[in-house]
Amino acid sequence: MNNFRPGIIDCLLVMISSLALRALGSAGYGKAQLSRLRRFSAVSLLILLGAIGLPILLLPASTASGAQSYVLQQGSGGYAGAGDAILRSDRSNRNYGTAAIMNVQADNWIESALKFDLTNLPAGSSVQSAQLRLYLSSKNTARSFSLQLFRLLRPWTESQVTWKQSMSNTNWGNAGANKVGVDREGTAVATANVNATGQWYILDLTAPVQGWINNPSTNNGIVLRGDNGSSTEFRFASSNNANAQIRPVLSITLGFSTVASPTPTASPVPTSTSTPIINPTPTPAPISSATPTPTPVASPSPTSTKTPTPTPTASTVWKPPAVVSWHWMIDHAIDTTNAKDMGLTDPSGNRLNYPEPEVYDIDGFFNGYDPNKNIVDINGNYNWNDPNNDQVAKLHALGKKVICYIDAGVYETYRPDAYKFPTSVIGNADSGWDGSYWLDIRRTDILGPIMYARMKMCKDKGFDAIEPDEIDGYSNNPGFPLTYADQINYNKFIANMAHSLGMSIGLKGDIDQVKDLHPYFDWTLNEQCFQYNECDLLRPFQNDGKAVLQVEYSVGTSNFCPTANAANYNSMKMPLNLNGGRWPCR
Repeated sequence: MNNFRPGIIDCLLVMISSLALRALGSAGYGKAQLSRLRRFSAVSLLILLGAIGLPILLLPASTASGAQSYVLQQGSGGYAGAGDAILRSDRSNRNYGTAAIMNVQADNWIESALKFDLTNLPAGSSVQSAQLRLYLSSKNTARSFSLQLFRLLRPWTESQVTWKQSMSNTNWGNAGANKVGVDREGTAVATANVNATGQWYILDLTAPVQGWINNPSTNNGIVLRGDNGSSTEFRFASSNNANAQIRPVLSITLGFSTVASPTPTASPVPTSTSTPIINPTPTPAPISSATPTPTPVASPSPTSTKTPTPTPTASTVWKPPAVVSWHWMIDHAIDTTNAKDMGLTDPSGNRLNYPEPEVYDIDGFFNGYDPNKNIVDINGNYNWNDPNNDQVAKLHALGKKVICYIDAGVYETYRPDAYKFPTSVIGNADSGWDGSYWLDIRRTDILGPIMYARMKMCKDKGFDAIEPDEIDGYSNNPGFPLTYADQINYNKFIANMAHSLGMSIGLKGDIDQVKDLHPYFDWTLNEQCFQYNECDLLRPFQNDGKAVLQVEYSVGTSNFCPTANAANYNSMKMPLNLNGGRWPCR
């Protein structure tokens, strides 16, 4: 009896605490506050809640490694963030946002859009896994098909979307969300062979979910499409299905990293071919959810993004080695048959007696071909790269690695996506560079989707890494009251974005913030540290074993190369316009 009484008391206390937690959650208490309360008698809490029939997985489940698991399903545990709608070409003006099924016709005359609100998941998290489960309830022939999921690029409204319009008074680029690079991406993020009805199908969405967590404004969900193989119509249970147990499920496992001890993020996985889960009779499964929050609205005033945690790339992602021969040529599209363009000569055309470059850093817009057309001009055209003259592919064929140069901190009037930048984020001229203006980097709600499209362009062109230029606006005269912290936040934001795409990224310039940023970046590219006697500020990268790519413009090679070589900096002298040719130190 003496052993039994404390157990009763404990259970009573847990019951009281669980009811209190639910009340506090309803009252708007944050996750951090609730998590401290939840530590009380957690095992007893779960046992008791399960016994009395309360939803025991309202809270994210923790693993031994500190990961958190979330299972999101409409109506389960109070989650209300799923939305979907059918897009039918034969009823092109009708909205199907309340339908109980999501139709997909194999020949793509019928499609469906689906989205999960992730805004309440912890910012800065690395996604260990994300799996979408769809239940096929019926089909109209005996045929099978390949279900294909494409990331949507254009926002849409569940209660308004149709085959013709993404929302009221806003047309899709092409009806049915079919304008690649504007409405959706051109490459499927996941596929599944679908045949038998009455069972679940699993599709891997790790890469898209990581991108959406890093950049919530890019979360427009996915569109479900067929393989053009037949007119068979497949009917998946929707988030409005009367049987709540077969509604779409998104299971996410997050790993959390800290500045003191960076934790690698999961690399984006290639398009998956999924294995179905045979389950003719749907079995109820405990479903947890993040506390639902309303769909976010972009802030009308400048706001700083919450500081993200570092998400270094996985070991399979290419990074420049600490000692490497390289070339930087961003003035024009590289000609792989031109010795000067290829860095085999000095700027005057004299042949060099140094190792050929192993790595080329070239302009991301001028070079390569993007089959998915992530960036189009204001008229929706993609016409500035020739698929028959793919410079990135040519360099790869020569055994070279290729870095994608993009501007991440300035607006350039001559870029094809210049029309995407509203005047509210365009500041003072970037002195010395025509057509270049500083950006208000606090407005990641606006800049995030633009920069993501640029990085996705780099990835789809086959580049191996990203060089984001002009990410030190706070130390210039940008026309906005940018602070040291604003720049730190934005640069981490940009680094995590690249890592979410499975690409390494270098810290370009911003030498005064190296001490705070080196955990987030995989290498660095510096200009003129010898001229300004500040090369010691690069030492954190050197100490991390990360490559230091370094360039001088006016200092003679004899005055800096011996020191650079001794420090294992990959230094060279170059012409300021970076139009070909180099004087390497080794």
